[in-house]
Amino acid sequence: MDNILTSVILGITLFFMIFGVLFGLKRGAFRSTVRLITLGIGIAITWFARKAYVSAVMALEFEGESINSMLEEAAAEAGALSGLIGALLESLLTVVLFIAVMLVLKLITAVIFFIVGFFLPKPSKRGVGALVGLLQGALIAFCICAPLNGLLCNCAQLLGTLSQPIGGEVILPAEDIAEMKKNGIDFEAYADSAIAKAYSALGNGFYTALASSETEDGESISIAAVTEVAEAGVKLAGAVESISNIDMSSGITAENREELRDAFKELDEIKNGMSDEALGTINTMISTLVGEAAGSEELPPALVESLENLNFAEISFEAEGNLVLDFMDYAESGTESGVTISNLVNDLAESTLVLPLISEMASSEEGTIELPEAEKAEVEAAIDNLADESKKQTLRDLFGIQ
Repeated sequence: MDNILTSVILGITLFFMIFGVLFGLKRGAFRSTVRLITLGIGIAITWFARKAYVSAVMALEFEGESINSMLEEAAAEAGALSGLIGALLESLLTVVLFIAVMLVLKLITAVIFFIVGFFLPKPSKRGVGALVGLLQGALIAFCICAPLNGLLCNCAQLLGTLSQPIGGEVILPAEDIAEMKKNGIDFEAYADSAIAKAYSALGNGFYTALASSETEDGESISIAAVTEVAEAGVKLAGAVESISNIDMSSGITAENREELRDAFKELDEIKNGMSDEALGTINTMISTLVGEAAGSEELPPALVESLENLNFAEISFEAEGNLVLDFMDYAESGTESGVTISNLVNDLAESTLVLPLISEMASSEEGTIELPEAEKAEVEAAIDNLADESKKQTLRDLFGIQ
């Protein structure tokens, strides 16, 4: 069976372009140009007024409850992330309403043009009119299909993510996806089609701007970014799971050292493959979740502060992983491992993950890292050379240096 999704988008595109040419032939150059200008003004109004009509629709009540309240209740199940989910649902509603308003606008401007047409000159230059009509049809098709294409491509990405095993379980079994494809609904095939790639190349910026909203904290969030974060999250979970499965029963060996390095490199590759918008969304999600945990026993205050200031984009998982390995080597063999204590101090100072964790573990156990007397002076000198005063104090506390 042919893919229904591809047929629908292609059908809408051809419908508006063919009828645009036919009406352009009938109207002629001047009338078609006036119609194009009228349509362009209408599209501009629809674009810039989208927040107003979305707010109006969200205020509508059904059985005494507004749509906005219904969305808030649905988002509340996400707990700390309810604000993000609410903004995401608002983005989805904006896309749907924009398409609906575009279709209504097409009818309204057609009626207005029909009335105004009585006062316009008789049709002439029908060939030019057909070209203008083609442009008009392409414009309407773009405004309707670009958002639809964005949603369909995001669905393809999300379905691919949900079909991957997470913690040994699959949210969306392969059988369900196969059944959808059997019924002619193949999101993956659509995303790989020529029409989808064309609309993505031309309309991704338009779709992203349309499908974006702000949280209560003023942070921007889009459907595309959340979909990308979900996909990256599954990959990150898989990489972390592979780290946990590495055999460390015999300590650090040449074999598991390479496995660990490869796993940390994979984490960096996943992170580096994400867009700036998706990385920003991850920072917002981390900050929101950490803020929810603040004041509870889930996370210690010092660790909360470190995570709140965390910038996911700046983390080097490979560097953090190497620091862990160096720490373990030094703890086991001292300077014979090839790791000097001053280098270890400098690497800790650059750490965004390991340092907060180690310092919190040390403080919770009311202990410090014991140093041989011969190395205390070297550590103190390395700490004194640091520029960040807060890092200096953290490291002094960690190594028990007053």
